[in-house]
Amino acid sequence: MAATELEGAQRASLVIRHHHEHYNGLGYPDGLSGEEISICSRIVTIADSYDAMAVTRSYNDAKPHLEIMAIMHKETGEKYDPEPMRVFCEIIESSKFKTAKI
Repeated sequence: MAATELEGAQRASLVIRHHHEHYNGLGYPDGLSGEEISICSRIVTIADSYDAMAVTRSYNDAKPHLEIMAIMHKETGEKYDPEPMRVFCEIIESSKFKTAKI
């Protein structure tokens, strides 16, 4: 990794690097699991997944909120850490960032 003088850059780069790690250890790039993955990365994983499913991308159409949440609940304990996922579920239901797609 290239050195930078920005405070927190090293930590931020690891959060970004590890946001595709899965709670059960089957993610990438480093095969981390559980508490080996920083809490920041585990939170970013949840937010990134929700956003990826809520917005139309070149590879998929936007999904409705209930479908997204069903998928994410199914993957909790595997892809997502159950505790931050529990908090996310509480917050997203009243959030202005909840997808409007029905």
